Amino acid sequence: MSRGHKEGAGTYSASDGLWEAAYGDWRRENARIADILLVLSWTGLRWSEVREVRVDDLMRVPTPGLMIRRAAPEGVGTKSTKGRRSRRVPLANRVLPLVLAMAEGKEPGDLLFTTAGGSQLHRTATARAVNWSAACAFSPVSRRIRHSRFQASGIRNVCSMCWSPSFRR
Repeated sequence: MSRGHKEGAGTYSASDGLWEAAYGDWRRENARIADILLVLSWTGLRWSEVREVRVDDLMRVPTPGLMIRRAAPEGVGTKSTKGRRSRRVPLANRVLPLVLAMAEGKEPGDLLFTTAGGSQLHRTATARAVNWSAACAFSPVSRRIRHSRFQASGIRNVCSMCWSPSFRR
């Protein structure tokens, strides 16, 4: 259990090292995609939402965050979010520098989360870029999502599991 948690609380935070272990595995394969996957793990964004976040959705005042306004499921055009409402997702200090680096040099209407070449993210290419099946063999978090074969909801589901009282390493 993390320092700062009351005994018996049964909660785990991203700082417990689980996500960092997965991030290390991913980063050895592709640093840019690993950074995006880490942002996903800390924010709980849906895959379709991260594919459509624009640079001008990055908010710095009053606190850093992303304004999630739309989604882009693969094979479908841009649409509203699942809840049909915009929402603000805070950015933790751990991932803020990664997001700011991704925004650097881009125009406000450009996609924020892209491949190194500036292309929109795609599930299969992302899985290939981090050698998903091999990377998932070692990390405790990655093993939890290995069976998803990098389904769009895999990281989001594991993210929610990590804060669940029933989650155990």
